[in-house]
Amino acid sequence: GLRAGGSYWVIPALELFRGAGYDSNSVPDETLEPALTDFQKASLAGGLRFSIAKTFGMAISYTHLFYVPRDTSGLSKLPTYEAPSKSPDSGGNYTQTIGVINTNAEVSF
Repeated sequence: GLRAGGSYWVIPALELFRGAGYDSNSVPDETLEPALTDFQKASLAGGLRFSIAKTFGMAISYTHLFYVPRDTSGLSKLPTYEAPSKSPDSGGNYTQTIGVINTNAEVSF
């Protein structure tokens, strides 16, 4: 995976930040488990942080994850395995996208 980001202080108490990233999948199509799907994905994030004095700060950010669709139709080997590894056929078309809002407070002492 790769990730890069940067920030800019509008004024000493206000920081704007952003980032972008990429992460590849490590699970082959033949053994993809639907409950724990693994996708290639890209992410974009942005937010702001506000400092109150030098000991307290608050931040809010939004991250959006874009997953590359996977088509594993006809490729699943899970039904051919012996127990306990045997599972239902996981072949199919998988798509997903997620957005996350993060808020936090910071106290230094």
